Amino acid sequence: MNSFITNGFLVVKNFCSEETAHLLAESLIISKEVEQHRNGKYFQDTQVPNAYAQYAHFDFALRFWAGRIGGMMGKVLVPVNSYARIYENGNVLTKHSDRPELQYNISLCLKRDKADWAFGLTDLQGQDHLIVQQAGDALFYQGQLQHWRQGPFIGSEQVQVFLHYCEAGSEHEKTKKFDGRPYLGK
Repeated sequence: MNSFITNGFLVVKNFCSEETAHLLAESLIISKEVEQHRNGKYFQDTQVPNAYAQYAHFDFALRFWAGRIGGMMGKVLVPVNSYARIYENGNVLTKHSDRPELQYNISLCLKRDKADWAFGLTDLQGQDHLIVQQAGDALFYQGQLQHWRQGPFIGSEQVQVFLHYCEAGSEHEKTKKFDGRPYLGK
């Protein structure tokens, strides 16, 4: 855990099994297909145009894994929100940092093809890192850190879920617990 304290991030190989990761990915892929069928289109966020995205779809995982993730970070975590994307060929994720209340975050790879698409991150020391994840691998990182994806995606599909937390007792807990929603999943 020293890496998380010193550098602000930690790679956790096999955070969940590949089978579990693929099962979670399928739930998002089916949601995209249903939305496409019902509406003739699907939601795309502004940060990664042409990528399917969904807010709160994985709130169950956000709550389920909060204790385990907090234990690995040495923190008591409060769920803020979950977000997920299905990246497709040509998608670009530019350098950014997360909202202040998203203090501790997880990027969990659910499904990927053979094309490596590195997660770039500038650590607390100012050093850049490129991290390639396999299905089931998690990247824990502090939301204030600059992060991005290296270049445009050259594969066909990569599914990622993002679990966002704030620290219990922090200024964000009172106003941003559940992202200001009365409960998770809404």
